[in-house]
Amino acid sequence: MRLTEDPSPREIINQSFFFSGLPPETTDQLAGITLVKKYPKGSLLFSRGQKATGFYLLGQGQIQIFFAEPNGRERVVKIVHPGEIFGEAAIFQTKGYPASALALSPALVLFWPQRELKALLRSDGDLALAMIGVLANKLEHFASLVRLSLKEALAKVAEYLLSLPREADQLQTPPAKSVMALAIGITAESFSRALGQLKKARLIAEAPQLTILDRTGLSLVAAGALITTNPREPSGS
Repeated sequence: MRLTEDPSPREIINQSFFFSGLPPETTDQLAGITLVKKYPKGSLLFSRGQKATGFYLLGQGQIQIFFAEPNGRERVVKIVHPGEIFGEAAIFQTKGYPASALALSPALVLFWPQRELKALLRSDGDLALAMIGVLANKLEHFASLVRLSLKEALAKVAEYLLSLPREADQLQTPPAKSVMALAIGITAESFSRALGQLKKARLIAEAPQLTILDRTGLSLVAAGALITTNPREPSGS
């Protein structure tokens, strides 16, 4: 897989939800201290405990944020999609990165060195407020992970699908099923079984791409409601 024509740092910043609404002059300043980096599939961008030297915004590709649990099992914290940031711990602490980052596909990222970014944050209130919003979104994400850990597999899968980036109800390049299963702490078999139940209930479809058919119904399943299949549904659909 080859990356498409590279967008400029300013284009990537403007298209990111996290930095939407910044004044043009602030965007220009942010773009002015940006380093553009490319990583092939399978590359490790940084490792857990490694000294944090800056933070990233994903322009193209997918990045897996993960760490190894004491029992050796890999725990996926998040799958990063284009327009999302990661490694932001570098802005506010001198410790190492709390997790590792792996390129699941060829990736283009913007990187901001810690020292230059801190100087810009001190001088630009709009950017500082935007970063506070970023941290609030991150806290919400980790709170959702805690909620997921307490749910049954079917509810976990429903809530996770609702959280993925999408255009209308079609999910944008969802990660592989095995990766999604790791992200919510269940086996690949349990994940596939849950998808099958959601398809039989006509809450989602997988062809030609993963699509949410009934957002209200899926939300109810995520909240713990039971589902029943449609007895008139054609077999194999």
